Amino acid sequence: MELGNYVTSCSASISRTVETFDSNGGTGSVSITAGSDCGWTATSGARWITVTSVSGGSSGSGTLDYSVEPSTSTLSRTGVHTIAARYLIVTQAGLPVRITSASVAGKRLFVFGENFDPGAVILLNRERQITKSDAADPRISLIGKKAGNKIAPGQIVTLRVVNPNGSWSDEFSFTRQ
Repeated sequence: MELGNYVTSCSASISRTVETFDSNGGTGSVSITAGSDCGWTATSGARWITVTSVSGGSSGSGTLDYSVEPSTSTLSRTGVHTIAARYLIVTQAGLPVRITSASVAGKRLFVFGENFDPGAVILLNRERQITKSDAADPRISLIGKKAGNKIAPGQIVTLRVVNPNGSWSDEFSFTRQ
């Protein structure tokens, strides 16, 4: 009687399968549970996720520590880290688009804030305005060319900025003086 080839299966698990970070990045840790004779590897499918240390070696149970770099984009991003043939899905928020203040000078509406991308557009009461980036500070200052004419003194309006990639600021309430 001929004996067939027998392969021992190796089963491993990880302590989490999803992790979320804000735009600042940070560090995380995953526990791996596996038999002492069970070898495993860890690889990242994203350059912005880096393994910083592995305790317990690459077989049996252990802990894997990793870091997530700060984001430089207003878009969120997702990367997959493969650990012991299991997947850790890492999602990171993009830089927040924020309006901090606004003013009107003549027919122009000036909107100031953070993380405005080239081509960003001002929304005045949810209506798109003809918008230019301020050449002096395009990431923090936008100009609605004729939007100031649409706001009467004492009128309260809502402003929003939308970047070309689809990222939005929260609504900002503005009262023209």
